[in-house]
Amino acid sequence: ACVGAALLLVAASAVRSARSPAPTPGRPTRARGSGRSAKDEPEREPEVTEDHLRWSFIPSTGLFQANTPEPVYSENEFARTKFVVMHRPTHDPERSASGAYRYGWHLHGRKRLWEVRIQMQLKKPPTRACYFGLEMVPGPQTSSVMVKRIQALLLAAVRRTIGKDFYQTAGDDPSVAAAGGEVEPPAFVMPL
Repeated sequence: ACVGAALLLVAASAVRSARSPAPTPGRPTRARGSGRSAKDEPEREPEVTEDHLRWSFIPSTGLFQANTPEPVYSENEFARTKFVVMHRPTHDPERSASGAYRYGWHLHGRKRLWEVRIQMQLKKPPTRACYFGLEMVPGPQTSSVMVKRIQALLLAAVRRTIGKDFYQTAGDDPSVAAAGGEVEPPAFVMPL
């Protein structure tokens, strides 16, 4: 069997505690002693407890915040993984412009708003192709012909680059889904 990594990125503005759950087998935890240390981080103001970007594994093992000081660690029978999700404080333009936020040393001055870094150690060699996928929370559907045309051109370019195994969907519109039927969320999957 092959490892399939999937993340759910959730843009939100809820307040959530930064406390990590007690480690249990198969449950993701904060990794200790890996990545950049606190002494590598420039002196910054304390992080606010606002949680403007949250993410989860699929199936969900709970929600995690972006900009944690340590990677989130997960392990199952196939692999050990570490995840770092970085996000600019777009909710606070003054802090975003100043670079005075966790991972500001990396994100400040760049166009990107977020970045996800994943380190995976397979426990045994895969016997089939491995895929990486992202599933997003459904958002508003667009009916603009111009937007759909641009999306089609971009997706065609991605397919030419990645290959025929690339899969992308804008998801099903929940308002037109059959009563009680399954609604496919926006997602993309590509071979590793």
